[in-house]
Amino acid sequence: MNKPIIDLFGGVEEIDNPRVDELTARLEERVAQHPDDLRSLLLLGNGYYLQGKIARSIEIFNRAIALNPDYPYAHYYIGIAQYRSGHIADAIASLSRVTALAPSLVMAYYWLGITYFHCGNYAEARKAFETLLEKNNESHIAHYHAAVICMFQREYEAARAHLAKLVDLGSRDPQVYLRLGNCHFRLHQLTEAMAAYRKGLKLNPDNVPLQEALAELVDVQAP
Repeated sequence: MNKPIIDLFGGVEEIDNPRVDELTARLEERVAQHPDDLRSLLLLGNGYYLQGKIARSIEIFNRAIALNPDYPYAHYYIGIAQYRSGHIADAIASLSRVTALAPSLVMAYYWLGITYFHCGNYAEARKAFETLLEKNNESHIAHYHAAVICMFQREYEAARAHLAKLVDLGSRDPQVYLRLGNCHFRLHQLTEAMAAYRKGLKLNPDNVPLQEALAELVDVQAP
């Protein structure tokens, strides 16, 4: 499988706006002269996306797909653009197509999980994030989103496992420790809950939600 022509959310986003405008204008000329040039179409679609012209980017990506229906990155790019434009069913279809064509493209599972989560399909969202984790168990963002979904599903032990992995990976995010403590609390593990809150506060001493969560457990009023 070929490498992606350009990463929609990679270094290109760091190019200043005038540079993006210049490149996009040149690509428009290139596509007008060579309408069957897949590379130029995908670059132009990315350029429109970065300019915020999401509808135009989708149009261009559709042209690329018409040229090569089995090119996974075209489906990947259009899936993200469709999600950003609120076309959720289309985004799910496009990103699912990516996972079928290129199972190793792990970020497709991330965006598929985000899209399913957006429409409240937590079971499929969790499946997408956990599939990503089967391929890369050190993905902070996948562990975090999987944990949030498990908490929605009231599967606190599964959520705790994801959050504990984030702690092992060195996360300093106060939300990780807050949710980890909350999971322990839901599992009636009060000592572990307080330890999680305290560890989070050691890393983030001014975090008010962690302070309040710990206070609720230690500042018990006398009967």
